[in-house]
Amino acid sequence: LLQFEGTCVCNCLITGNSGASSDGVRITSGGTTVHSSTIHGNGRHGIYISSSLITALYLRANMLTSNGGYGLANAGAYEAEPMYDGNFYWN
Repeated sequence: LLQFEGTCVCNCLITGNSGASSDGVRITSGGTTVHSSTIHGNGRHGIYISSSLITALYLRANMLTSNGGYGLANAGAYEAEPMYDGNFYWN
């Protein structure tokens, strides 16, 4: 699922995207919300943030399980922030 600015992925089940470069959710711009969703069994990462320049993300209360790579991955360095808290990871 490719995300654009202002998109909300809420209460979704995203599963089984196959392939070595298939993410459950790929975020390409700021202002994106991923909340209360289950992201499971995807080929690469559960949620992938494609640039370190992306800001204003809200990633809370998600289940990120059994993905091929990381539950939450990004192209750059991010410091810990409360808006990323409350996610469940099991990879």
